[in-house]
Amino acid sequence: VVLEAVKTYDYTLYGHGLRHASEELRGDREVVLEAVKNVGYSLQYASVELKGDREVVLEAVKKSGRALKHASEELRGDHEVALEAVKNDRTAVDYASEEVRGDREIKLAVERSYAIEGGFSLEDVSSELQGDREFVLACLREADDIDQLQFAAEELRDDRVFVLEVCKQGWNCLEHVTEEMQGDREVVLTAVKNEEGGAQLQYASEVFHGDHDIVLEALKHAGDCEEEVMECTSVKLLRVSTFVLEALKVYDGVLGYASEELQSNRDFILKAMKQNGLALGYASLELQGDREVVLEAVKQNGLALTDASAELRGDREVVLEAVKQNGDALFVASGELKNDREVVLEAVRSDGIALSDASAELKNDREVVLVAVKQCGLALQFASDDLRDDREFVLEAVKQCGRALLSVPREPPGSDRAQRIVKAVKGSGLALEYASLRLRGDSKIVLAVSRHNEERAVKHAHVPGLITTVATGSMENYQILSLFGRHSHISDLFTLIREKPEIVSPNKQGC
Repeated sequence: VVLEAVKTYDYTLYGHGLRHASEELRGDREVVLEAVKNVGYSLQYASVELKGDREVVLEAVKKSGRALKHASEELRGDHEVALEAVKNDRTAVDYASEEVRGDREIKLAVERSYAIEGGFSLEDVSSELQGDREFVLACLREADDIDQLQFAAEELRDDRVFVLEVCKQGWNCLEHVTEEMQGDREVVLTAVKNEEGGAQLQYASEVFHGDHDIVLEALKHAGDCEEEVMECTSVKLLRVSTFVLEALKVYDGVLGYASEELQSNRDFILKAMKQNGLALGYASLELQGDREVVLEAVKQNGLALTDASAELRGDREVVLEAVKQNGDALFVASGELKNDREVVLEAVRSDGIALSDASAELKNDREVVLVAVKQCGLALQFASDDLRDDREFVLEAVKQCGRALLSVPREPPGSDRAQRIVKAVKGSGLALEYASLRLRGDSKIVLAVSRHNEERAVKHAHVPGLITTVATGSMENYQILSLFGRHSHISDLFTLIREKPEIVSPNKQGC
């Protein structure tokens, strides 16, 4: 019985389970061992003999460091026992013998404990801990601050195995390691491959600023710091056409750092445009007006049209290629082409929002606008007022995106808008959210939405409106009440009943 009790006794009662055991059982090794494994502080109730049992005391201090207080004098002077106690609770050092308290390992364990509670600041610990590999790694993990590494011992920051381990854990540490490590190819390559680690290239030895593979990896993992990578890339490497072409797959701005010779070399630029059309902005002005070059650029990325010459932004073939690739390119096309029906149709097929840049005439073109809203319902907001009020377009828009209702103009009561919304929500339950309060209180509309998304119907329904629109004795009464009841909107349900109690009156249809 006592054995089971001490195995399961609540820790918060500080081992009192053993306290109530008989004197004989407090001297039973099996019972006491189970007790201290559960609650270390149970040691205080053990017999004198067991307080001097090394295994029993070790189990006790592992569970509760301050249990050392109740160990025999001999064991309070035992290095291993005291170390386990201090690892669990640094204040246990107060109960260790004077000789053990002066032990270097014990002192380090106490200091480590203080450092952990103080937020793992490497700057404030002893030089011995600054050179402790496991402690430094723990500090970096817990503080989540790689700048702490600068306070680690130099021997650690110069330890290749340690530095590689830090790099592989995803920390961008190259700034804080020794020059020798900054000159180690494997270390540098590992570092720049980290997420957003590319910018670390600036801390690597200069020899790697011209290393084809390392610079490419740095660019791939630069995040938003591509410019920092390019700033430290060697001029010599930026003259190598094969490197620039490869780098253009990653970052269009590379061409801006390439030599002027490459920027004005027509054959090279033609190849470059096939890799990254957006690099057109870094080609020479002459080549930005070269029709063949610009065609290659917009085929790769339609937005390259932005950097084409004014003349080519008015070239029908060039603009058609651009908007086919990216409808947004219509934004920089000439005014004449924004009124070109074929050009605009290609643009809105690619991106319905491109309708915003079409001419007023084409914003009122039924085919153009229908293509646009089918591609993106939100394009409805850019259509003419007449078409935004057209049933066909509203239905197509909300089928694609319920938010399109934001673009529908308000109408006075008595219009057929309610019927349009009912049809619209069949394509998108989202639509109710953007209807007027009057329509959100229309039982037909709310029920139509509920068939597609009950939670959204209840969430966006307008209860006061429902009270006035539900017809007494109709099946809609019970459908509405049932809808609200299923989704536990009890307060709204009671509001309906309280304001219009007759809707729950029994009738021939049943309740």
